[in-house]
Amino acid sequence: MPRLPLPSDSDLTPAGLALLATRAPIALYRAIAWSPALQAPLMQLVTAFFERTTLSDRVREIAILRVAMHHASAYEAHHHRGLALRAGLTQSEVDQLLSPGAWTSPDAAGSAVAQFVDEVISRNEPSLACFARVRADLGCQGLTELALLTGFYRMVATFTAAVGLEPDERTAVQLREEIRN
Repeated sequence: MPRLPLPSDSDLTPAGLALLATRAPIALYRAIAWSPALQAPLMQLVTAFFERTTLSDRVREIAILRVAMHHASAYEAHHHRGLALRAGLTQSEVDQLLSPGAWTSPDAAGSAVAQFVDEVISRNEPSLACFARVRADLGCQGLTELALLTGFYRMVATFTAAVGLEPDERTAVQLREEIRN
């Protein structure tokens, strides 16, 4: 049970309810709705990470799973395992990304992304060599997006832990598929 109760529909503004209606009904989105001023901007940022950045789905999910591992975020791991598989990662790669220790990808770019996240979280910044590798692989825009993605999902991991959110029964992807069918 979450430490912070999830708001009921009567606790929310009409705009907040309308925004929730556009998303899969997961606890994270409902918990964020307690803050009307932040709900829409945070949802817009999530959408941007999934629909408008230059990062491939694979790179995005490698980064998110590494953040989940470092923060022991069962919530993030639960929601992103399936997304990582859809992005082309194998079950073994997903399991390794969620395990401590360096992760080596079959492609150098994937390894560099994981190392970047590891270093940003453990040192607060990547080494010069790691930074140069990621910049060479992703370019300035991709590196910027990766750094912002890492920071955003660190915030999500911190938020879900702080308010005690437990993984939803079904992931956002499963819920969206159920709604479509």
